[in-house]
Amino acid sequence: KKKFLIIVITLILAIHQDTFIKAGELEFSKLVEKVEGDAIELAREVERLYKNRCENFVECHKNNYHECVTSFPSQTCPGGEQMGDKRCGDDITCSRLWDYTVSRVSVPEEVADGLNYNPTDPEVIETVCFSRNLDRWFRNKHHKEKNYWKEQYGLETPPPYFGARNGFFRIYPAYRWPSCGQFDPRKRPWYIAASSGPKNILLVLDVSGSMGNEGKLEIMKDAAKRIVNTLGVGDRIAIVPFSSQPEHVIAMHGSHMYVVTKENKAVLIKNIDSLYADGSTNFYAAFAKAFEIFDATLVKELHVDCNSAILFLTDGAMTPRYDMSEQDVTDFIVKGIHKMEE
Repeated sequence: KKKFLIIVITLILAIHQDTFIKAGELEFSKLVEKVEGDAIELAREVERLYKNRCENFVECHKNNYHECVTSFPSQTCPGGEQMGDKRCGDDITCSRLWDYTVSRVSVPEEVADGLNYNPTDPEVIETVCFSRNLDRWFRNKHHKEKNYWKEQYGLETPPPYFGARNGFFRIYPAYRWPSCGQFDPRKRPWYIAASSGPKNILLVLDVSGSMGNEGKLEIMKDAAKRIVNTLGVGDRIAIVPFSSQPEHVIAMHGSHMYVVTKENKAVLIKNIDSLYADGSTNFYAAFAKAFEIFDATLVKELHVDCNSAILFLTDGAMTPRYDMSEQDVTDFIVKGIHKMEE
């Protein structure tokens, strides 16, 4: 229950991030207090609906407004730059169509495995149904606070949303999404940050010659970029590509972890794209460099005091060394991980 509340709070903070930019320093504390209050209110409403989910399930009959097959019942064109869509008119006087009477739901295509994109998993169906009555809370909250956001910050009321662990997503007000079945809240930085907390991540990537076979290097690059894209500004990361030696470390100033800002993500992804396969496979040197970067980040107090992880992507065994066995390398890695946990 406590963890669930944290997820909702983080979610609300994420949707209000644009308002932080517009608020002056003196307004910041007031705004944070307001956002926290909204988050707690929404968390309590979701918990109440979940507690009474059996009643909601009987009334539900899968009657929701899905992004793939639905014509929303009461669409309007409010206009204004904040509500715009560049594919629609001039993006100001004519915006995308919004429906303030209902929320829109989406389910990733791997979960929406039934007829007309309906899920068949009982847990997903239950989540769809018990959260359906959030629409009433959404409408009341929007009506109550519409003037507040306009008068205080010159903004439309930020759209609240709810993402579940099974991939279900609900957002208000409803609008047509350009793609169908592609959005998965579990892969979004706000969800991952809430469920796992701030993280120190070391990506150790094998770019030895064998990775150039059978498309393995491209698969690894894709996996590494996916990991980077799930991180947020509360996280830290460095990447250690290695073959015979870790010669092209992707780290801030070559020595410590990056703060995962939007700008640094672009740097990280550009460097990942430039990786190529060559050389032998030296696990020991790779992990020695990873631990060195972690220690340097710790000394500079640039780490986060929460979770730390090493993600190791390789296609197989290390190149044999005359002076070191695989067990020696394993013992070295285990010792280094234990030190990270201290």
